[in-house]
Amino acid sequence: MSKTNLLPNLKFLLESRGVSVTKLSNILSVSRNVIYNYLSGENEMGSDKLVAIAEFFKVSLDVLIYKDLEKTKDLKIDLPKLEKRRATVEDVLSQSQKDTYESLIDHLQAHINNLQIEVDRLKGNGTNGNGAKEANA
Repeated sequence: MSKTNLLPNLKFLLESRGVSVTKLSNILSVSRNVIYNYLSGENEMGSDKLVAIAEFFKVSLDVLIYKDLEKTKDLKIDLPKLEKRRATVEDVLSQSQKDTYESLIDHLQAHINNLQIEVDRLKGNGTNGNGAKEANA
C-alpha cells in the first residue's frame, strides 16, 4: 500500500481553513473524541467519512489522501478568502450558471492538481498522481 498524506492533510485543512474539531465532528455526525482519534491515527475513517470530508473542504479524494497539501501553502492561495468569494458568487447565480461555474471550478482544480504534479516532478519529487514516485526515463 502506498504512503498517504491523509492525516497531515486533514490537520492542514482544519488549521488553514479555520475549522474546529467540533465543527468537523458535527459535519461527520461523530463525537469530538472520534475526530481526535482520527487525527492521532488511532481510528481509521470509513469511506463515507472520507467522502464527506472531501466534499466539505471541496477537494478530491485523491488530493485529500495522496497530495501533500502542506506544499500548496507555497502557492500563496488564501483558501478561506477564496471560499468566501466562491460562496458570494454562487449566491447570485442561477442554477444553470451554478452548474457551469461548478464545472469550471472542477476543471480549474484538475488543472491546478496537474500543475502541482509537474512542479513536484521538476523539483525531483515527481509522483504519478497516485502517490507513487515516477520512474526516471
